[in-house]
Amino acid sequence: MIRAAVHRIRSYFQTVGMSRHQIAKAAELNWRAVDEVLSPDGNPKLKTLMKIDLLVPPDFVPPTNREAGE
Repeated sequence: MIRAAVHRIRSYFQTVGMSRHQIAKAAELNWRAVDEVLSPDGNPKLKTLMKIDLLVPPDFVPPTNREAGE
């Protein structure tokens, strides 16, 4: 469940092209917290994930790994 949420968040911000700084400002977080979510080796806090997830439209459907070419 958490992996799916992180994948959805990462996919959305990659799709719209928002920078870490822009995401941090919109979510009222510092860029280091955002980096924990967007970095493959990151270990974000649940509270951080929840704040950033609020920025993703509810109807956004991330590509599957197959669609993303992974």
